[in-house]
Amino acid sequence: MKIQKSPDPEPILVVYSAETKIALMSTVDLRQSRVDEFLASRSLQPKSRKAYQADLRIFMDWCDLAWVDVSRRKVTQFKTFLLKERELALSSVNRVLRTLKSFFDGCCSQNMWLPIRPLAFSRKGKILIKCCSIF
Repeated sequence: MKIQKSPDPEPILVVYSAETKIALMSTVDLRQSRVDEFLASRSLQPKSRKAYQADLRIFMDWCDLAWVDVSRRKVTQFKTFLLKERELALSSVNRVLRTLKSFFDGCCSQNMWLPIRPLAFSRKGKILIKCCSIF
């Protein structure tokens, strides 16, 4: 019995552009779904839920990395962005960083896989960022 060789398939060229990236991101934003899971797992008042969502949206608009790729350095750069470019007051920066801390802590407690858990807090008017490995 003779086996016939099938012809090689023709390659298809797929061109990705900025519009394609935007379309893909708008279809499914896994980062937002993690935020939604986190918010759903907490019993927050509507005003608090809205504030958490807004603070996390600031970070997601500034950084397009997946949550698992967020590094200690990226959080420090974000803090600098809030202080220098957004010109937020120290109390506002601390609030946003506390929201990030709560989010990462929540992800750790819900067994969502994250490489780091940033801890943000203020002491005597200074913003301090520490990161702890969860492994």
